[in-house]
Amino acid sequence: MIPKVTRTFVRTDAGMSEYMRISEERKAKGIIVNPFLKWKEMLVKEFTHWAIMENEFPYDAIAEKSHMLTTKRVTPFNWDSLTAEEKEEFEIIKNGYAKENYDVLWENLPRGITIPIHFHLHLLVSLLEIQGIRI
Repeated sequence: MIPKVTRTFVRTDAGMSEYMRISEERKAKGIIVNPFLKWKEMLVKEFTHWAIMENEFPYDAIAEKSHMLTTKRVTPFNWDSLTAEEKEEFEIIKNGYAKENYDVLWENLPRGITIPIHFHLHLLVSLLEIQGIRI
């Protein structure tokens, strides 16, 4: 069983508190939410098979911009579940738009995936610098 996370380095204390509050409310009501179904409401940039959307609970402790790259089609968080067309477009986005507009493309591994029902990656513009180099 994965331990309950109450603190994290990616969200400020206020951001994490809000995330925990809403998560607990949803859990108490038996509500299972797939936030990626709201990609049109939170749209930053749309592609044929993918969308970039705002992160409802941004990584505000480490990033000045915290977006999500998600498939428009509901598919599990598993590279093998992507179609050839989705994989091809992902490479184009990664090597073009994402490379030009973000510092970090973050993929959680299976132990860290909080929403395994919908394929998504994090796109960040970092707040962190070491000796003047943005990381």
